[in-house]
Amino acid sequence: MIFLNFQITLKKRMVPHSIKKRRAHSFHLFILIFVLLSCNQTQKKTIPKITRSTQKQTLKAESKFQYLYEGKFNLFQFLLIKEQVSVSHIEKKRIDASAGYGSAVMAAYSTIGIDFYPRKYYEKYKKDLTNITNGQILGSETDKYVLIKNDKQEEKSKTNINKNLRKELSIYFSELNLDHQEFETILNQIYNIKKETTVDAEVLEKFKEDLIAKSIQGYLEETDHLTRLTKSKELSFLEKKDVINALKEISYKIHRGNKNILVLKMKTIRYLDHNLTTATAAKKIISHSLENKNRKIAGIVLDLRDAKVSSLNVVQDFLSLFSSKPNLFTIIENQKDKQIGPSVGVKKIVNIPIAVLVNEKSIGASELIAGSLRENENAIIFGSKTYGKGTFQSLYSFEPYNGYVYEITIGKYILPSGYEIQGKGINPDVLLEISNPNTFKEYESDHWNTVKFQKNANENQTNPNSNITSVFKKNNVSNSFATEEQIDSKDLLLDRTLHFFEIYLDNITE
Repeated sequence: MIFLNFQITLKKRMVPHSIKKRRAHSFHLFILIFVLLSCNQTQKKTIPKITRSTQKQTLKAESKFQYLYEGKFNLFQFLLIKEQVSVSHIEKKRIDASAGYGSAVMAAYSTIGIDFYPRKYYEKYKKDLTNITNGQILGSETDKYVLIKNDKQEEKSKTNINKNLRKELSIYFSELNLDHQEFETILNQIYNIKKETTVDAEVLEKFKEDLIAKSIQGYLEETDHLTRLTKSKELSFLEKKDVINALKEISYKIHRGNKNILVLKMKTIRYLDHNLTTATAAKKIISHSLENKNRKIAGIVLDLRDAKVSSLNVVQDFLSLFSSKPNLFTIIENQKDKQIGPSVGVKKIVNIPIAVLVNEKSIGASELIAGSLRENENAIIFGSKTYGKGTFQSLYSFEPYNGYVYEITIGKYILPSGYEIQGKGINPDVLLEISNPNTFKEYESDHWNTVKFQKNANENQTNPNSNITSVFKKNNVSNSFATEEQIDSKDLLLDRTLHFFEIYLDNITE
């Protein structure tokens, strides 16, 4: 690897956010639902099961708090998502329902400004005010946990504490051994506390909705940070009815230097409307550029910096434009491996050298594209280490639609060599980095609740292109630094990528 560091002051910091969107899948609440508690529990608990609409009504009738199962967003949705996670999540075997209930209770209490701690955890860290709220200890009917009034009325996010402590908190949640009936009781207590402050029925109904939504978010936090419930104002994007401005998603230019290089910049790799995707748009741009006889294109640079939102189907189509190899990548879903080859009807149109520019905000599909093209087509990767998201999620909505959608991490993808991107990212062949001590970088591995990569997976990220090292060493690339003029460039990293890629192209055509 070749290291190049440039000192520049940056004004903005962006925290990456990655959502893998697959075609929307709606679930009726009246389908077969089994509500299971984790086999890790130490005591046998009463397990509510909902198999038909009549049995749903039975569960509601047997509950002491039937109102929690009423309204457009209620505990039936909680149970539906809980069951869907236990069936579909890629790490469903490790999911601990008891820990999930503990995390759900913690999130639920936060709606009324109360922090919830398992008793053992509190006793261990009660003198650490950076970890335990400094407030009034409230009375409770059990000594299993401690409730503390948050005097500042601010939610204390446990996701921001040291990730090792958050993992430990999860263990203590599991030891609470909470079941669904206890969870119902706690929600009712929280709701009654809220009732003491208002008699407005509309306000209370909205609070109940928020209470259950917050509880679901807490439960899902125990799975992984990309399995989550979100509120959506519009359902149209789930059904792909919206039309995305392609010009904002993909753009290109021709770099005219010693060699003509096509630069393709993509922000997403997804569906843009019913008939257009990033892949089809890229095909049109590439075909048009290559067919122009007045300017021979010597190479292509794919600028995938900050590229996040994606669809695996479109990624497959896009890679098929560059490679006809039978293994573009492999997906792991439902504990089964499936090798993904070129898309049917999509032919390889690129037969010239490829370079890919990435950074720490290159997330998911952009990492997959970079790694696959390096292994299959000897593409040179420039930039900095990528984020490390090697999982994909399925997006669901409720029917009838109630304003919420949820995502579940259902699988992983790996490169043709067997290398797993998840938690590790893609290392560039030529490191081009703008150094700034104030720049915040977040990676998948920074999260406490991330899907684990396979320990015996291939760790090799060596570029199979043997010409890279010899060409760059020959031209002393490792000692190349930015000049004052280059530092004033609007896009220094792209300029340096084009400069080094030109050196490579000049040498391989000699």
